[in-house]
Amino acid sequence: MESRLIDPHNHVPDVSPEDVWGDADTMSPHFPTSATILPPKRTASENPSKPGSTKNEEGLRIESKGRSVAPEEPVDRLEVTEIDGTVLRLQPEEPAAQKVPRQVTFHERKPSNRKTDRGEGRDWGIASKQSIRWLIGIGLGVSGLVVAAMLALPKVNESTSSVRKELSKAQPVTETVTPLDILLPLQPDAEQLFRIYARSAVVDDFLPHLRDRASVESLVRATRHSPLVSKDWIPNEQTSWRVIDGKDIAFGILEGKLPDYTPFRAYVARDGNQLLLDWKATTGYSTAKFSDLEKRLGDSSEIRGFILPSRFYTSVFPEQEYLSYQLISPDRHTTLWAYARRDSATGAAIAKLFRAGEIIESTPDETPVTLRLAPAPEGSQPNQWLVDELLHDDWILP
Repeated sequence: MESRLIDPHNHVPDVSPEDVWGDADTMSPHFPTSATILPPKRTASENPSKPGSTKNEEGLRIESKGRSVAPEEPVDRLEVTEIDGTVLRLQPEEPAAQKVPRQVTFHERKPSNRKTDRGEGRDWGIASKQSIRWLIGIGLGVSGLVVAAMLALPKVNESTSSVRKELSKAQPVTETVTPLDILLPLQPDAEQLFRIYARSAVVDDFLPHLRDRASVESLVRATRHSPLVSKDWIPNEQTSWRVIDGKDIAFGILEGKLPDYTPFRAYVARDGNQLLLDWKATTGYSTAKFSDLEKRLGDSSEIRGFILPSRFYTSVFPEQEYLSYQLISPDRHTTLWAYARRDSATGAAIAKLFRAGEIIESTPDETPVTLRLAPAPEGSQPNQWLVDELLHDDWILP
């Protein structure tokens, strides 16, 4: 089926002999070179046709979109500079100074003197021999100096000793050793002493290490004792050591914690050249239990505890006449009320322990004391006691 776009009555006319085809070089000289040149004529093989058509005809091509011609982009031209290898040299403004030729001057060698000019000839590096007279003279001189120094030494010692004697007479030196100086370096001994007591299962094992053994042995045997630690226990690094020089006695306090975190407070003192453990102070011994004292029972002649100022007053113990204190048991489980008369020596001694500063009034800390208590007047509570005497401002007695 032939295309409807091809018109059979409209076709290209035949080529006449007058038409000019071919290259411009073969053109006839009759035509000017500026004339329009037509392309070469196509042959039948170059003009494809559809199958079934009898004529070499080309149909009309219809495209959906027209071809858009992109505008020509401006081309940036590069400037090229040719490098030919030549170097531009700058000429100095001032001309360089002319070199002066070196002048060589010949110096004639002077004749050498072998006695003074050593090391310049064949003897360079060879040790020279000294005169025997010089060696003998030097030896005699050194020997004479040594003999003279030995002869003068006794006189120098005598003068030095006389000066020392004069100085010792003018400034006598007195060296005194205090009990504190003796106790300060004895912490290892105190730890070993408490270790013997704490790990002993039998009283006889630590009795020889107790202070005032004759007076406390019966009390120690009457008191139940059991080991506090194992045999391999050693006080740890947090154990503290304090030395106190009291009016009547110098002692040391070893404080720390047992393996079950129970605090301990060991008191040691010197008896002659021996360090001993104070059993009463270490155990916080009292002639009566605080549970009995709370009921106004027991022997109150020697009570150890912690004392702390208080402001609790009653009609039996008015503030104008008494000083009020709290007396805490060594295990801190029981508290008593203790009162001291303001006009008594005992009241003044206890008040001195808690004397506050003159500028800032600080809260006083509890203080360990050893007291002798007396029954309170009629109308007081069972746990109220009267302080009869301050035996010591700590748990150890002189």
